[in-house]
Amino acid sequence: MIHARHYLTGKPVIVSIENGRYTGIDPLATKDTSLPWIAPGLVDIQINGFGGIDFNSPINDFSDWEQACNTLYRTGATHFLATLITNTPEQTDVILGSLEKWRRTNSFNCIGYHMEGPFLNPNPSCRGAHNPDWMVPPDTAMLDRWQDLTQKQVKLITLAPESHPQEAYSFIRYANKTGVRISLGHSEAMGKILHDAVEAGATAWTHLGNAIPNPAPKLDNVLLQALACDQLYPSIIPDGHHIPPHAVKVMVIALGDRLFLTTDAMGGAGAGPGTYKICHLEITVGEDGLARHPETKRLAGSTLTPFDAVFKAAEMSGKPWPELWTAMSTRPAEWLGFKHQFNTGEAASFCLLQIEPTPTLQETWHNGQKVFSAH
Repeated sequence: MIHARHYLTGKPVIVSIENGRYTGIDPLATKDTSLPWIAPGLVDIQINGFGGIDFNSPINDFSDWEQACNTLYRTGATHFLATLITNTPEQTDVILGSLEKWRRTNSFNCIGYHMEGPFLNPNPSCRGAHNPDWMVPPDTAMLDRWQDLTQKQVKLITLAPESHPQEAYSFIRYANKTGVRISLGHSEAMGKILHDAVEAGATAWTHLGNAIPNPAPKLDNVLLQALACDQLYPSIIPDGHHIPPHAVKVMVIALGDRLFLTTDAMGGAGAGPGTYKICHLEITVGEDGLARHPETKRLAGSTLTPFDAVFKAAEMSGKPWPELWTAMSTRPAEWLGFKHQFNTGEAASFCLLQIEPTPTLQETWHNGQKVFSAH
């Protein structure tokens, strides 16, 4: 039995949990303003690594997998997609096999995989930290192989349709039939190509504002066309560096209930300054918390944590924090196709937090079990 304040209404509630599920969410007669807030656990659809562990290199020990997942629990993430960036087909298979071995042992908060590549745009303006030599046209046989390796746990694929349009449209339709979500990204898709990709079944855009052409025409550009496409749910990285604060504000307001928040976290997230790997790259995380390629100085993932992402986005946008919490919890969960509302009968995966004097995560619960306590 938990006494808390409902994150959307602010009203005190008494929450009953049994066998991992909410069995009651009832009004609580109290004027206690010190009660914590209760909100559904955070859902991050793009985690390249965490807690010092890289998901783009083979993981040899279960303890490393456990460390990454538990560190994510400590940042409020009850669900996440382990994200693999562009690599060779052979190495991708090795890495997926490694991750899947440990996920089957104990999935913790990992709900599957996000394949960010290799079906991307190799142009310098779009490729980011991805190796263009390893990019290939969309290939349904490759998707089938990934699903065989993971017991159909690939849930999301990011691709750029303009590099191979016809192959991309066929791939999107095929993926949709198998229940895999398609997000556009590392792309300069506009106009007819954007329209046709959406018609085929693409429904999101990965870290919009990053890995798109720069500079661009002031009014007819990738960013504005993606923002204007009502069928897309773009994600953004609200660390104030991938997108400057004024742009975060504009994008949060423009997207409204189509917004997803993500961290695009790499191994240095939750681990402090140092040198970390992401795929074939060694990335330096400085005292400022930025993850950069030491030679090009390009950003390569982030060290943003899910809990901080919500409140940084709220601060930069001026919007109430519950709106941003929804953009990183129930909204992406619904889009991925699993139930994650704060409702009786659903799995009790939630966070308890305080807002004053500063936002602080107190506890994380997953399927009715307390998996983190700040005390």
